[in-house]
Amino acid sequence: MMLLAFALLAVPAPHAQSAEVMQVYREACVEGGLRLTAERGRVVRWEELPEFARDLRWGDLEPDRTTYVAMKAPPSTYVALTHFKPGNRAHLASECIVASRSIRIEDAAVAFFEGTPKAHPIRYLPWSRWWDIDVPEQGYRKTLWVASHSKYVVLQTTLYDRPAAAAGPR
Repeated sequence: MMLLAFALLAVPAPHAQSAEVMQVYREACVEGGLRLTAERGRVVRWEELPEFARDLRWGDLEPDRTTYVAMKAPPSTYVALTHFKPGNRAHLASECIVASRSIRIEDAAVAFFEGTPKAHPIRYLPWSRWWDIDVPEQGYRKTLWVASHSKYVVLQTTLYDRPAAAAGPR
């Protein structure tokens, strides 16, 4: 919790690669439209992803379709855009994940909180580097975590298929 609070209060402007990753996250996961050019990255098959990035998905839900993008700029950055089948048991509509070795955790925390001013992140285990902001009444959940074995920082936005008030218990 302290790390995230510190990130919002005392972090200088992000370094260039962090800023690029933050922009990729903003475009793909917040605005819903990643601007992809040949210079910036390319769509890849699941088999072309590094081993770590192959496991970026929500539990055991079967997706309707997933698009994987390997970014050239910023380097070591991958995007997974998933749409789920309507009526799935978790009430998920879509998920957008950006995993990168090119962003500092402090900068990722800024992106994580962006657009959720009254957020109260949940940290499931005191020693973990995993935080969630779940706002079902507004139809989304954001996750920030660090994969200690691979050094990837992961930003994720999941959209529910309907607001929580209409969905009932999850």
